Amino acid sequence: MSRRARSGREALFIRTSSFPATCTPLESNDGHRTVSSAMDHRMTHSMMRCIILALSCCTLNCRDAVSPPSDPPVPPPDKSVWQVVPEFENYDIRYIIEFKDELYCAVMIVPSSAEARSAVVKTSDGETWTTVRRFSEAIGPMAVNGDSLYVLTDHFVHRMDAQGEWVQRFGVPWQISDAQLNGDMAFLNGNLYIAQTRMTGYLFMVTPDSIWTQLFPYGFEISPSIARIVPFRNGNSDAAYCRSIFSSNSVISIFDGKTLTDISTKPSKDAFGNNAITMYNNTLYAGYHDRVNNKSGAVYQLTNDMKWLLYHDSLPNAPFANDYDTPMVTHPISILFLDNRMIVGTESYGVFIVNDTLGWISLNSGLKMHPVKTANGQLYEAIVFLNAYKKYLFAAYGYPAFSWGLISSTTRFGLRRTVLVD
Repeated sequence: MSRRARSGREALFIRTSSFPATCTPLESNDGHRTVSSAMDHRMTHSMMRCIILALSCCTLNCRDAVSPPSDPPVPPPDKSVWQVVPEFENYDIRYIIEFKDELYCAVMIVPSSAEARSAVVKTSDGETWTTVRRFSEAIGPMAVNGDSLYVLTDHFVHRMDAQGEWVQRFGVPWQISDAQLNGDMAFLNGNLYIAQTRMTGYLFMVTPDSIWTQLFPYGFEISPSIARIVPFRNGNSDAAYCRSIFSSNSVISIFDGKTLTDISTKPSKDAFGNNAITMYNNTLYAGYHDRVNNKSGAVYQLTNDMKWLLYHDSLPNAPFANDYDTPMVTHPISILFLDNRMIVGTESYGVFIVNDTLGWISLNSGLKMHPVKTANGQLYEAIVFLNAYKKYLFAAYGYPAFSWGLISSTTRFGLRRTVLVD
């Protein structure tokens, strides 16, 4: 059964070897075997019960928008275990989408060949992955419309039907003919919209009969270009929230298919950029961070009267964040709701799940580490996608166009998963 169909009060657990069912020998960090005492064993199970009870009571909790506290608490000890998905070790992930109860990933292949520069891969169980199709061009975003999956490559939009047959392709205008520059695409009212995030910032629309219209130059000189398109239902028609590219004058806009209307307010005077947006229960959530004061980021909820509410507290910074030449403050770049609980992927401090009692709880064991290690610790690689599918939670690495400005241009590879247990 899909996780989204389950009750909001149902607890989320991460399967871990940290809590053995019986008192058995454990491997220490130096490879020697040790035996836990009975008292340590009882304390460990007591801690587990406390965490289970706290997580099961987690509900949405928003506050009036204020500047995040300057010293958020350090998260409780990490209890999650992420596993490497070996099929993705040479894949730079550019997009993830669910279609017909299967999870699809658009990936760049490294090293590539003339015949296989990119690919679409899928899973129906979260464990076994198959290659759907390879492409000789770079790949970008994907979109679903009815019973069809659409995939953007450099010069074409490809359509796959519900039976898995590639039944159509049509060319794209030269202005958006580099898929790696295009941050997102989405359908609104039957028309397909493609946003070029990097370079000029074009926004194009194509109708069902393949007629293209350039809607905006929308370049840097006018306003930041569009990075993400998040559709929602607005009365009897489709609309979308659009997040602009990450910059000092980033905006979130409402798009009706023809006109972009910027939301004029920011959550706080020092809120910088907008790093991630998602819709949950017809409500927009957006992640920001405070680069001005080197404070950590936070997630905000947009109310119906266009006011921002702070969601819980700001995310915690690593205790050694200031060891880097540029302070590595924590800010959210991917947001996921699962059974009424928010999970956040960050630019440098891994993954967090929010809990009303314990605050932000880190879920970091097994995630990819940042290549630079300080004397006091090591941060994590940026999580550009978070997806829940079947019993798994996935954390993905890559360099999609919508992340431009958020993370360094170093090519990232790989996929991690952890098990969701009732």
